[in-house]
Amino acid sequence: MSRVSQLYNPGAIYAQEKSNEAPEYTLAGVLRFLQTEWRNAEREKNEWEIERAELQSKLAILEGEKRANERTNVDLLRRIKMLEFSLRQEREKFKSGKVPTDLEKRDSPLSPLGPNFTHVKQGLKPKASMNTSSIISLKNRARKDKCREILKT
Repeated sequence: MSRVSQLYNPGAIYAQEKSNEAPEYTLAGVLRFLQTEWRNAEREKNEWEIERAELQSKLAILEGEKRANERTNVDLLRRIKMLEFSLRQEREKFKSGKVPTDLEKRDSPLSPLGPNFTHVKQGLKPKASMNTSSIISLKNRARKDKCREILKT
């Protein structure tokens, strides 16, 4: 049937298709169909694996960010706890009515000069058994111990 007659007589196409109800399959046609289906399935599988790998890497990045944020949160909570403790101590000092003088501030273990440096203000020579580095290390150790004690509460 010519193409022109198909355009003017669409019923002729239906009649021709109805008369040829059993489609004719050829070996080449079947193989081509199977190859295209196999190719499509492999392509979809590869796309899925690529998407899966991308999502896994994104998940790993997000989990790393979450752990970093949790560590930062813990550090900040410790810092807040330490600051609240020192604020309570300062309030207790002022509630008791005793405002520390400069000399008392200098003698406190948390002062930059610390209790071991009172001899500097008084004009005395330091003890021969303690050099500056050992005094600083003792002062740092005392501060660390005090901070640990604060963080434990």
